[in-house]
Amino acid sequence: MADIILNLLIFLITAALVFTLFRKDGQWDIPRGKRAFRFYTVLSNCLCAAVSLLMALTALAGPVPRWAWTLKYIGTAAVTVTMLTAI
Repeated sequence: MADIILNLLIFLITAALVFTLFRKDGQWDIPRGKRAFRFYTVLSNCLCAAVSLLMALTALAGPVPRWAWTLKYIGTAAVTVTMLTAI
């Protein structure tokens, strides 16, 4: 159950932060938000968030299939590359 909660938290926090990319000074700034998606950091975080939501949904439905674990591994590796580059 904890894994489902953590995966949902990853998704919700990332979705909220991506939402803020499209806002500037209280106004919608769509071009600014689109420009943010040219960076690997943003893309890897979005990938990890999408796969986290998928993992939570599949875990609620029953045993998690191997392909979902593989996608989670890919998302985690992408975020790890970002972290190691920053370190």
